[in-house]
This record gives sequence, structure tokens and C-alpha cells, in this order.
Amino acid sequence: MAVTSPTAGESETGRATAPAERPRRFAPYRGFRGAYGFAPGDYRRDLRLRRTRALLAEGMAPSVAAAEPGFADQSHLTRWFTRIHGVTPAAYRTPLHTESRR
Repeated sequence: MAVTSPTAGESETGRATAPAERPRRFAPYRGFRGAYGFAPGDYRRDLRLRRTRALLAEGMAPSVAAAEPGFADQSHLTRWFTRIHGVTPAAYRTPLHTESRR
């Protein structure tokens, strides 16, 4: 009986070997989520909402405050701002500026 060496792609036992280990598709996503506690999209949205809150506190109109941090339009901002903070951007801005005028 002749001894032959394994051909390319086979192991000593004659079984096919696994392809080279490649990076997993969702590894960066899981790493980000593990490090920051947010999915990347949620983190980006949170940053935008924080920036919007700061702009509203400075007295900027909601329509202008929506565009600067990257919301598509005012309704996009209003939808997310209300969902996260429980009030509309205009309602958030109003008490901040009525107290400072007194």
C-alpha cells in the first residue's frame, strides 16, 4: 500500500479543512455595543438629541435646531425627541426661556 501525502485542502485524515478564519460580520457591532452599552445607531441618535437639547436651551428655534445636529427635518427631530424625553422640542424650550425673561 502506497502512502500518499494529503492534497491541498485536505488534512492528514483526508477530510476537508476549514477555510481560513475570517473576521465576523457583526464583530464590530457587538464590540461597540459591549463597550458603550448602545448600538451604534442608538449612540449616534443620543448624541444628536443631546446636541439638540443644548441648542434649544440656548434659545434656538426647533426647526433650526433640527438641522444642525443632522436630523432630516423638524418632524424627524420631534418624533425622536418626544419618544426619548416625553415632551416636544418646543415644549422643552418654552419653560427655559420664560423663566429667564422674568
